[in-house]
Amino acid sequence: MREYKFRGICIAEGELKGKFVFGDLMQKNGKMYITPHLNAVEVKGHIGSLIIMHEVDPKTVGQYTGLKDRNGQEIYEGDIVTGKRESHWHGGYDKVYAEIKFSDSTLGFMVDGLGGGPLHDIQDIEVIGNIYENPELLEGGLDQ
Repeated sequence: MREYKFRGICIAEGELKGKFVFGDLMQKNGKMYITPHLNAVEVKGHIGSLIIMHEVDPKTVGQYTGLKDRNGQEIYEGDIVTGKRESHWHGGYDKVYAEIKFSDSTLGFMVDGLGGGPLHDIQDIEVIGNIYENPELLEGGLDQ
């Protein structure tokens, strides 16, 4: 079974402002929050669960695909990846630079860009950035 996890860029004041936070997604009073997975922590001498909510920019929220790239990095919606994909036009492979997006179809996560298609069809995929911090990776064409 796929792990359900999200990330988003923290907009709350503090040391995490402007950085990605990871965990469960919550919505409250029209705002979005990520709650990290924290269990069995000690708080003032008591063992229990601690709930921390980081307010995040809703435009930066992305779901974990359940897959990792060739380096073991988790792949999230909004990531920019490179890799190779079987060519529909000729024998062999095409190099792919693409954004990971969720599709409402039964296909789940898709790559959106040169050679797009279902994420599971891509071989040797590697996360090279994301659309929030590295939009230039998709600018000016994908044949880099």
